[in-house]
Amino acid sequence: MAEIEQVSIDTLVEDPKNARTHGRKNLTAVKASLSQFGQQKPIVIDADNVIVAGNGTMMAAKSLGWTELDCVRTELSSEQARAFAIADNRTAELAEWDEDVLAETLMDLDEELRVATGFAAREIEKLDEAVKDSEIPEDGDVIFSEELGELNSYIILLFDNEADWKAAQSHFNLQPKYAMRANGKAWNRGTGRVIDGSDYLDNLLG
Repeated sequence: MAEIEQVSIDTLVEDPKNARTHGRKNLTAVKASLSQFGQQKPIVIDADNVIVAGNGTMMAAKSLGWTELDCVRTELSSEQARAFAIADNRTAELAEWDEDVLAETLMDLDEELRVATGFAAREIEKLDEAVKDSEIPEDGDVIFSEELGELNSYIILLFDNEADWKAAQSHFNLQPKYAMRANGKAWNRGTGRVIDGSDYLDNLLG
């Protein structure tokens, strides 16, 4: 593992080909994180002190009045360093949040720590509301995903007018049901019923 160096911010050089921009909102979040937690991971620089990964951290630290940053010096070639700089940002973008766990964790934090996460108060409120709206239904409600298996075959009826849809609800005795989304997290509510196709066909044909 590369040795961590403490390098004067005044000697660090922003990457002139950095494809990642850092707007006001981003820098505010980085500053809040640095103020609360300090620098928990070093930035990456090359032999000439050009920043490969961590341009935003340097900008935020400088605006806070910091004079030094922890750095690791890469031995990647110039071309490899440019590719790594993109990969460092892109791989983070490709990750996804588990919104249930995220909401629970954020709500457990005190206000000062929440601010340091980079999530605005309204964002946290919306996230918490969304998770509450998608909670598992009470015991006794029928869940489609428990009745329908991958090996089943289906008939889907589409209605292009409200009158036929209301008639179908009455004829098939459709009730409010729940179904789990493909990611297994959120729950959708709809109107429907699972019917044994063979029995229905026998009754239909008399």
